Amino acid sequence: MNNKRRKEIRKVVDTLTEISNTLSILAEEENEAFYSLPESLQESSRGDDMQEWVDRLEGAQGMIDEVIDELSN
Repeated sequence: MNNKRRKEIRKVVDTLTEISNTLSILAEEENEAFYSLPESLQESSRGDDMQEWVDRLEGAQGMIDEVIDELSN
């Protein structure tokens, strides 16, 4: 692979890293918001939805991290 394509891949990796970091922050914020709810709301459908979003965000972050690893090797 030539240097031009390597630089382009590095840009992609940098962008994906920013996205991964943003997803991590969002998941953390949603998780903190969940634990700030009263216990009765944590056990409601609202709490279930919040936990589902934490799982989705963390899952998406994990997939992006896998792509980053693949492109970095």
